[in-house]
Amino acid sequence: MSDFLKTFLRDRFEDEARPRECFGIFGKHPGWDDHIEDLPLPTSSMAMAKQLLYVQGIGSQISSGAWTRLTPETRLANFNHAFLWLRGSQFLVGRMWGSSDGKKRAHFPMVALFHGIALAPAGAVDSMLVRLEKVCADCRAARSAEQVRKVISQVSNAEPVLGGTDGKPSTLEVTRGTIAKLGRDLHGNLPPRCRLGADAADSRRGLRFWSHVCSSLAPVDTPLLFIAAIGEPWIDVLAREPAQGQFFCLRAAPPALPLTYAPELEETAEEIDAQDLVKTALGGKGAPGWSWISRIFGQ
Repeated sequence: MSDFLKTFLRDRFEDEARPRECFGIFGKHPGWDDHIEDLPLPTSSMAMAKQLLYVQGIGSQISSGAWTRLTPETRLANFNHAFLWLRGSQFLVGRMWGSSDGKKRAHFPMVALFHGIALAPAGAVDSMLVRLEKVCADCRAARSAEQVRKVISQVSNAEPVLGGTDGKPSTLEVTRGTIAKLGRDLHGNLPPRCRLGADAADSRRGLRFWSHVCSSLAPVDTPLLFIAAIGEPWIDVLAREPAQGQFFCLRAAPPALPLTYAPELEETAEEIDAQDLVKTALGGKGAPGWSWISRIFGQ
């Protein structure tokens, strides 16, 4: 078993049942002449996420020229993403945006993220993403390293959001065929990376829906990374330990990287509730007319 599977999102704390959050920043900013290296991340999982996502993942795509070989029509203009990395009782929520260093090199992004411990994602993720939008705006406005450090201090010293629900349902317009194909893979062998449809106008909606479905139905303790390109109609899901090449998805738009479960021509999307879907799939009583979901999952 790799170090990632042994330790990622399994950080140990004195009181593991106590809800808490940690905050950190890494990447590029004009206040530094190169990568930010003097702002230590507070948890080992955050440091591992930086290594996998930023150093190895994004770094490999830049060094290989994978994104520059895409046409302008199939390459996202810049980094502009939200992400959620789930495993068991811990998760990371992050915001990534295009940035540059003091020498105006703009290949790498800047990233801000929270590490949630013993928190209910349904009640914390949306709040964290809202706060990360302000962090993004404040860091973009900051012109010095000292100003960025003030942003970090303000967020770190703020009262954490430790629970509750945001009151927003986990629903999404999706086809039955997509659910059927994904359902079989969740019960069998989920691909290392898949691209799923989302709401271009509300990236958090797609994150809520797909994270609830996949984390509920995938094998227990499977690390799942959900990456939403802001303003785009898809979400990428990376399962288990992501390989460097799987981060190609960050800047690749269709048709360079199409939806994994493309709907059939005659299919139409319908509003589906993630909680009903999961309840039915796990053998509970779902909403009326949902017997097709039971058949998909072998109930």
